[in-house]
Amino acid sequence: MPLANDDTRRLARAFDLPFVDLDEYEISPGVLRRLPARLTVEERCVPIVDNPRRLVLVVDDAARVPWLELWRRELGLGVGKRLEFALASTTGLNATLGRRLQIPDLH
Repeated sequence: MPLANDDTRRLARAFDLPFVDLDEYEISPGVLRRLPARLTVEERCVPIVDNPRRLVLVVDDAARVPWLELWRRELGLGVGKRLEFALASTTGLNATLGRRLQIPDLH
């Protein structure tokens, strides 16, 4: 069962990650397209910041963070820049992935 925003906020605090409400946060389409769609769906992450210094990925499961950090080079995630993470609700991430893939209802 997906966590509500309040539960996700508490979880983000517990893992010392920022919380991003993807229902309210408008990701630039250019930034969103910086990672291949296949990667964003398979790894359940979306970029919200991608510049020469850092890449910030939003995930809906804090357990994904160590995995993504460990495999960042193989996945092509911000090699040569600081990799940071934020946490969002599963529904927010699904809606963002749906928009990224132009799928009307990804649940």
